Amino acid sequence: MNKELELALLQLWKSNDVDSVYKYNNRIYKFVLNPGAKISLFYDVAWETMFMDVYDIGSDETTRPEQAKVKVSDLIKARTGERQND
Repeated sequence: MNKELELALLQLWKSNDVDSVYKYNNRIYKFVLNPGAKISLFYDVAWETMFMDVYDIGSDETTRPEQAKVKVSDLIKARTGERQND
């Protein structure tokens, strides 16, 4: 169930021009260059059961969002097993 929900969310985000995301305290954020801007996309209320392949920088004081960002298209590929061209 989680994989289907994750894939649906990722496809929705990609269709709305979200290129990269990062995870902070179980929330998925859109990565933007402005460090003061935080655009929350998803909050994992089930606590650490969704998007487990995205590193959570919430408890890591040395990792910044730009270091932990993941391309949405890569996450889609990981869930579908397809080789897509960007």
